[in-house]
Amino acid sequence: MPPPKQKTSRYWPIAAPYPHFMSFAPLDVWWRLLFRSPAAIPPRFWARLSLALVLSLFFTILTLPERLLTGLWLRLRRSPRRPIPGPVIILGYYRSGTTLLQYVLGCDSNLYAPNYAQAFAPQGYWFSWMLLRWFILPFMPRTRPGDNVGFGLLVPAEDDFALNNWGLASTLPGRLVLPQAHRFFDRFHDLSKLTTAERVRWEYCQKAFVRKLATLAGSRRILLKTPAHTGRIPALLNLYADTTGPKFIYISRNPHKVFRSNVTMLQRWSRIYGLQAPLAAQELQNYLLEEYLATEREYQRTRTLIPAGSLVEIRLEDLQADPLGTLRRVYAELGLSFTPALEEKVIAYLNRNRDYQLNAHPPWSPAEQEKVDAALKPLVEQGRHDRPAIARVPLPAPKPTVRRHEIVRAVARGLVAALVCMAAGAGLARVHIRDWLWPCGVAIGASVLRGASNQGSTRLGAYALGLTLAVTAGRLVFFYSGLHMSTSGLLLTGLALFAAYRIGSQQV
Repeated sequence: MPPPKQKTSRYWPIAAPYPHFMSFAPLDVWWRLLFRSPAAIPPRFWARLSLALVLSLFFTILTLPERLLTGLWLRLRRSPRRPIPGPVIILGYYRSGTTLLQYVLGCDSNLYAPNYAQAFAPQGYWFSWMLLRWFILPFMPRTRPGDNVGFGLLVPAEDDFALNNWGLASTLPGRLVLPQAHRFFDRFHDLSKLTTAERVRWEYCQKAFVRKLATLAGSRRILLKTPAHTGRIPALLNLYADTTGPKFIYISRNPHKVFRSNVTMLQRWSRIYGLQAPLAAQELQNYLLEEYLATEREYQRTRTLIPAGSLVEIRLEDLQADPLGTLRRVYAELGLSFTPALEEKVIAYLNRNRDYQLNAHPPWSPAEQEKVDAALKPLVEQGRHDRPAIARVPLPAPKPTVRRHEIVRAVARGLVAALVCMAAGAGLARVHIRDWLWPCGVAIGASVLRGASNQGSTRLGAYALGLTLAVTAGRLVFFYSGLHMSTSGLLLTGLALFAAYRIGSQQV
């Protein structure tokens, strides 16, 4: 006889607070989440919720001026003066290789991908995005929890975070925050069951975010990646009809690996971000299998709506076997320019990450395997995943001369930033402003990183740290005439040193 199932307590164990992606959302989004959706939150999650709300209050105040100004601008100028370039949109269900493709395409200087500061706080704009990018994100993890995929200052982010944190127009709350209420938020997956007000909210957030990015991108195309877009092709075509035309790249992966990876990752992430108990294992599997199959059916039904020359389909296995050849085919079929400079950046990126290891998952039980085999067989055949990948092509080595030039430039820029900080500190000391080291550390780290074409290293991080230490020493000797420093000064000095190293060592 199996042991009796233990009932989870509403009070124990207490869910530990964690830097929540919705901490950057304004308080009105939290109000919508807590009071306009089925959001019964047990007491054991209240500590996690409290931390998120405190941080949300801070970011609400920080982004409010720009939110009001850009909101007025978006309302008054409902359409841009000239057509903006159509975005490049990556399609494919979660865990199909969309992130790898997004990171590789992010090497293209003709594409503009939103970073995490922009996606986490979409209600803000240039100033608040700059503050978040350089002052807040250095203190966040370098990799995503659970799969070690890169995360950082300039890493491309999913626009789904922007839809969620601006208008709660996303499936993310049901997947990660309120799993017991996932059916309520699942309606945003293909948009088919939304109310009129919800549909208008989704359209506004999606298009307004792209318009904000377009003002920074200039003539570049915006690069978007949200797996739920795979079931939204008609809506996206209609939404960007006033652009030069969106381009779509659909990527697929062996469905068995996709499904297994999704189950494992949602189990991990819901424990970190969840404000409710996670779904039972069998319920989660049934939910994901249903959604996965429905998403792929909707894609097959609507893919023919995309104009000729605006859609290309690839397999993750082929991208891994011959990344350069696969990318050349993508660019050729979409009519985009695959330049030698882009090829060098892609080679450098892939060489930096060539040791990345995919997560290993425990095997299914025989009963689970039989169920999954029958359900996923059509997707295996549809994506030709019963066939081997194309022939593997060795990746060329990066050009070292380019990197040496960038390192010299990074060193020079860091030194200039340190000298400017010392000069500015002298002026601030005259008006008795002494605790200015944190911005100084950020400026030095950012100068080093920018000089290295946004590709830091441990050595460059140590160099930025050393320059900040030198500025700290100069501050004590010339401005304090001694070694006395207040508690706040010690704290800000520590923040400066930490930020300088983290920014200078950041890699995309």
